[in-house]
Amino acid sequence: MTSMLQFVPILRLHIRRYDKLTSDQEYADFHSFSKYMKHVEDWYGKYEMRQVMEGSRNKVKRRVYLATDDPGIWNETLNYEEYEFIGQRKFTDRASDEKTRDTPAGLFQIANEINILSMCNFIVCTLSSEVGTLAYEYMQTLHLNAADKVLSLDAEYGPTGVPVDLHQAIYSHNVEGELSLQPGMLATGYQQWNGYFYGTNNGINWQLYPSYKVQATLPVFAVKNGEFNVDIF
Repeated sequence: MTSMLQFVPILRLHIRRYDKLTSDQEYADFHSFSKYMKHVEDWYGKYEMRQVMEGSRNKVKRRVYLATDDPGIWNETLNYEEYEFIGQRKFTDRASDEKTRDTPAGLFQIANEINILSMCNFIVCTLSSEVGTLAYEYMQTLHLNAADKVLSLDAEYGPTGVPVDLHQAIYSHNVEGELSLQPGMLATGYQQWNGYFYGTNNGINWQLYPSYKVQATLPVFAVKNGEFNVDIF
């Protein structure tokens, strides 16, 4: 007997603003709602293409679960009529006010949002936010590898303030005032929380380079005089 149940995809958006943009101790940049939605559209476009290739003629309802501390974003969703936006607007109102956010009820709602965000097909967020990071870590408990189920508009997953993973360039980059890269070239640097690393590819010149043009890689270990050495450059 064929099951009548159908797989219904849903994406999650987590958009954190307010204290992340106003606090002197934070390093997040403003990202427009349209910038988030571009990646949502890309995901659904690829999903629908796979459905057609597999012979399905069912029209996919584009659903998005929205978690944000900015009430104004709910008005912006009206510009995307082909999408159904789901979420807890009362939570948004509470999260937008520090007096109501930092309460037991506010903490419970944040934990609930993190849990909901983790149970999805894909998350578009900023990993400079602890909420986005926790949702991604929860996803790892539900999948063998959830690395391809999240897209961050700023930071990569990992520590801040220290040199991050060694990177290998996958695209060339030649912008005046920024670090020059060629495919296969190695570089290492500091996370800048805005889509860039500040680093070097020769151990001398330090400049910015975009995170989307590199991928994390493992250092090459060499044995010299009975000791392990890391060969980076």
